[in-house]
Amino acid sequence: MQNKLSIKSISYEKIAYFFIILHVIVWTLLPAILRYSLPMDAVEGYVWGQNLQFGYDRNPWMNAWLTALAVQIGGSMMVYLFSQISVATCFICVWKLGKKILNPLYALIAMLLLEGIQYYTLAAVDFNDNVLEIGLWALTVFYFYNACKNQKLLDWLLTGAVAGLAMMTKYYSALLLFSLFIFLIINQDARKNLLKSSFYFGLLMFLLIILPHIFWLINNNFITVNYALIRVSDLVKDTVFHFAYIQLLAFTLPLLLFISLFIGKKDKILTTPCQVNKFDHTFLLTIALGPYLMTLLVATIFNLSLHTLWGTPLLSWWPLLLLTYIQPQITLARLQRFLIGILLVFIIIAAGYSYNILYNGYGSSANYPAQDITCYIEHEWQKNHSTKIKYVVGDRYIAGNFAYFAKDHPTPIITDDQHPLPSIFQPGTLFIWRDQPSFALPKNFKVYTQDFSWKRDENKTPIKINFAY
Repeated sequence: MQNKLSIKSISYEKIAYFFIILHVIVWTLLPAILRYSLPMDAVEGYVWGQNLQFGYDRNPWMNAWLTALAVQIGGSMMVYLFSQISVATCFICVWKLGKKILNPLYALIAMLLLEGIQYYTLAAVDFNDNVLEIGLWALTVFYFYNACKNQKLLDWLLTGAVAGLAMMTKYYSALLLFSLFIFLIINQDARKNLLKSSFYFGLLMFLLIILPHIFWLINNNFITVNYALIRVSDLVKDTVFHFAYIQLLAFTLPLLLFISLFIGKKDKILTTPCQVNKFDHTFLLTIALGPYLMTLLVATIFNLSLHTLWGTPLLSWWPLLLLTYIQPQITLARLQRFLIGILLVFIIIAAGYSYNILYNGYGSSANYPAQDITCYIEHEWQKNHSTKIKYVVGDRYIAGNFAYFAKDHPTPIITDDQHPLPSIFQPGTLFIWRDQPSFALPKNFKVYTQDFSWKRDENKTPIKINFAY
């Protein structure tokens, strides 16, 4: 007879939270130390957040507000931390829900397998709507599960709240919510909630959160919706299969790590297989595969184009779903090898990220000399003006970086097809651009040009920055 160790003999919870804390610390510090400027999307969020409103030209308000809050609290470091808080929230939800459906050991394995998916490491450096979805989608699923099971008012209110925040992060969240609604209809036990007032209070909470954005859309010609429609039609066509393939490919490394759990002798089994009931099976199938399959279906029917990173929150529940169907017999030796493997993957990905920025990422935003550009232009401005720079006009990244690093944090005025240049300029306005300006300068403005070397590679072709005041 095989000698079975008690699950309680090993503190899986301590292991889980050790990895979560390690992940947050490493992936917050690495970009904070290595990067000379914020990533593109984070700068865009900062630009939006300078004017708090219930919607923006490309996204609803959640991302912009949180980016503004992060910068206000602690600058770049806090922006990177917010990204990792979203990822950590997902890890915790997978861990907690995994314990409810399976057991602590399998829940731990499901959570740790996410470390092998680049969406939760490399792609999560940039705080944007996709990264924010990781945490909010996981919270929505977790609270929805509790609400369906417990049928309590608080659970439905929490579900409505985080679902509303998810929608105010990105409209793509509608596919998750539709998947949850399908489960609510097809499962007999879950369907009972439709007869409970608590469900409708949760729905009311959801509507209260998204309603200000709806009013904002009406008053702004549905600019955010129009942008979303443009995005799904202006990319390279026939990307549905590519999108599907990339998501499956992203799950390759977790699969290899999972297979390693079958290697070795079957002695001293730590746990027995778990029996998963019909409710939990159906639930995991719906939330793990529903948004993914629905994305492919909608894109195929309406001939829409997809962006790979839109799949960022889709894989969160795939490891847990896998473990409901295939449950390896875990021995202490197998678990130790698995944990070492996860740790090695973690180190290799972090080291690869660092090496790429230090030695191969010379043309990336990580090495963009934003502070050098800002300091030089501020110095030139002060030679000719006794007033502060109040407005900086340019594209999202260059003007946004200048506004972020400037001492007085001038208001960025973005110029592109959706943002026509104002005809009247206030005193204290600076124009900044690369290559050719996308705007006509006022007649009395003088143009200056200066070259700036990329960080970590002074031999690379310098960046030519033009500015005028």
